Amino acid sequence: MNRDCKFTPLSKVTPIPSVSRIPASRTVSDNDKITPVAPVPSYIFNQALVTLVLQEASEGKMQRCKSLGFTPDLILRLQSLAPTKLHKVVSSPYLWIKPSIDPRALELILNKIDRDEELERLINRAIKLGATTPMLNSFFGLSHTEVAERRRTLQVQSRTGRLPALSNDQRHAVWERWVALVQQLEKSHGCEPVASIQNIMSGAELDEMNQLDLMMVIAEEQKILVGQIWMEIVECQSEEDA
Repeated sequence: MNRDCKFTPLSKVTPIPSVSRIPASRTVSDNDKITPVAPVPSYIFNQALVTLVLQEASEGKMQRCKSLGFTPDLILRLQSLAPTKLHKVVSSPYLWIKPSIDPRALELILNKIDRDEELERLINRAIKLGATTPMLNSFFGLSHTEVAERRRTLQVQSRTGRLPALSNDQRHAVWERWVALVQQLEKSHGCEPVASIQNIMSGAELDEMNQLDLMMVIAEEQKILVGQIWMEIVECQSEEDA
């Protein structure tokens, strides 16, 4: 989508002042001049870090505090400060910590959150379409207790006993649609459906999540339980392996 963007000319951008660097070999004295520079208000970082360190120290997690750059003497001094003095430390305009992020690590975390949410949607969809406990265990490793709890949360009634077998007309419609979807999926991945009809019918060329997705599509289209479709596919796969 094209959007009109307005950029501020470089000549009008206010230059960012440089930070005075103090050699690590000497301490900060009253004569040292430190320029308060922070891309965001420094007290946000100061308060978060001081709160964390005091909490960790109170729980005896001194190694955690040291890993954040606090020496034992600094921790003791912070703990001994009166609330008014501690407030001055937190609200100091000087950026005495170095906030930074690991873009790659954050990207991995965000990707994992997306995958986890997608997995939750997939599980809930399968349950609502009538997936059996053995089916959910096969695809997602869910135990009987976990499946029962999810069904209660989704207000899906549990079924007792074995699912009824499909009628001949239903079986014919399921397999006809299954073969068409498998071939369509293979073409969408840039390959011709060259597998044998037996492999196509069993879904042997597909990974489990693709198989599940096709089963749920058929269940929604034909208004039958996805658990019944899975039983048909498993039976076909068992015959092929025999």
